[in-house]
Amino acid sequence: YQFPRLKEEGEQRGHRLTSCRAKDVRFSCGKSLLLQIHNQELDSFDLIRFQSSSTHPDIWNVVASMALTMNIPCVDTRLLTKPKIQTILSEHIMTHILSLREPRSTSVYSLEEALRESKDYQYPFVVKTINSRKGRGVALISLPEDLPLFFKQHSPEEQTAILLREYIPNTG
Repeated sequence: YQFPRLKEEGEQRGHRLTSCRAKDVRFSCGKSLLLQIHNQELDSFDLIRFQSSSTHPDIWNVVASMALTMNIPCVDTRLLTKPKIQTILSEHIMTHILSLREPRSTSVYSLEEALRESKDYQYPFVVKTINSRKGRGVALISLPEDLPLFFKQHSPEEQTAILLREYIPNTG
């Protein structure tokens, strides 16, 4: 998940996510420290992604500290340089912060096992080879007879494991 997609999905569910740089942050000191991002109060957001730089580490520290006191998750993009970290963080945001549930899934290794396990799934459901890429090796199973056809199309070399996954339609 890229941040724009997370933001869009979050906003569809009533969450406020923002991405900002040091120039988007405003401080004002009166009786208490007031912090605004994009001219909005800090507490109007559910998640803040701060695109930090080595030239403004002090601003990141203030943003993170204030967000922490308000229980607002705050992420520094310096942590997001590795794709695996991006994926883990995105999944965490989607499932925990935005309260989106992860689809139920089961790994199977044979057609017989898939037929047995598929009884626990409602149609349609998704099947995919573990090594699927760019949509290849992925199918939506709408009828019971679709599952044997999927197994026929994928040779045993490809079938180290097959994943059955609950289908959650896009409601947006």
